[in-house]
Amino acid sequence: MRAPHTLFRWAWLSAIALLTAALQWLPVTPSFLFPIEYLVKDSLRQSIAGLQTDSRILVVDIDEASLDAHGAWPWPRSRVADMVERLLGDKGARAVGLDIVFPAPSDAGGDERLAALGRFAPLVFAQAMDFVPRSPPLQAGRAVFNAPPFPAPLLAHAAPVQGYVANHAGLSSAPCVGNIGISPDDDGRIRRVPLLARAGDAGTALLPLAMLSCPLGQPGPGPQALASLQRVGADFSAWELPYTRHWPAYDVVSAGAVLDGSLPADLVKGRWVLVGSSALGLNDRAATPLAAYSAGVMVHAAAMTSLLDHAQGAVTPLPVDGRLVATAWILALAALTGWALARWRAWWLMPAAVLTGMAWLGVAAWLLRHEAQVMVSAPLL
Repeated sequence: MRAPHTLFRWAWLSAIALLTAALQWLPVTPSFLFPIEYLVKDSLRQSIAGLQTDSRILVVDIDEASLDAHGAWPWPRSRVADMVERLLGDKGARAVGLDIVFPAPSDAGGDERLAALGRFAPLVFAQAMDFVPRSPPLQAGRAVFNAPPFPAPLLAHAAPVQGYVANHAGLSSAPCVGNIGISPDDDGRIRRVPLLARAGDAGTALLPLAMLSCPLGQPGPGPQALASLQRVGADFSAWELPYTRHWPAYDVVSAGAVLDGSLPADLVKGRWVLVGSSALGLNDRAATPLAAYSAGVMVHAAAMTSLLDHAQGAVTPLPVDGRLVATAWILALAALTGWALARWRAWWLMPAAVLTGMAWLGVAAWLLRHEAQVMVSAPLL
């Protein structure tokens, strides 16, 4: 018959194991675990992110130098149209996504040129969906949904839209429009983005997904990316961005270089181009797991990288749910701990705990590389 202290030891180990294993399967992470989960997962993201240049993507930055050379923001629409025409025409970009919203008309000629580019060229406009209930709801401009269209079963898992800041009516005929509205976590960092958002039975895609899914004269890789994301169990309403590359891995050029013609065409040709701004006056800044301070357009560049990786088969789904791996680890560790407590002196358990913690971080990094769903802090507890 086992001694009472042995039964007690196994009882509390079992309770701890079951509690931490249950954390893997909760639909919402308890708020008291946010700080440690953010700390551990963000550190792992930083450690596994690569530095190899993503030559598929180009970021055009409306930076301070562009504003000094070509005038303060807002620019006339004709100047924006000039930039888009040069990127798509002279430079040979595969598609251009504007991480900018135009809620009010500007110079008529410039607006007409942009509208024509949106109808007949691979130009994707942006609109910012709002996901916070407000009274009255935020509504500016004319929102465009189902451009491009997505199957109803996918939209059933989309984030519900509460309001929007969209382009003015003169730009609403564009066949391709993407969402740039995102919700940061409670510490202000952007870790999740809505791949799809819906208003009633209509939907809108995240800007990079809209670019990959729009009819551009050839089939886009958007459907393949979505199918791959489904295989890894991604949440379409709040997709956890993998952030697989550090910011220096992206080629970023000044919008001024596009306008003055100094940008080499071979840096643009065949690439997916995102146009955004790092200028302080435009106030488009974002905090991410990779850095506390970066241009908001870089979040969409990170999303574009991951979507292209999925479309090209570079992300291999695991044959087992990442949460099952974590649960098995927790139960095995509890059993090993119960066995060791009866045989080892207590001071041996401290280095053993450090080693098993480091081993789990290695397993967690492997799971994150495969975009498995997992709470990395639970096994550490």
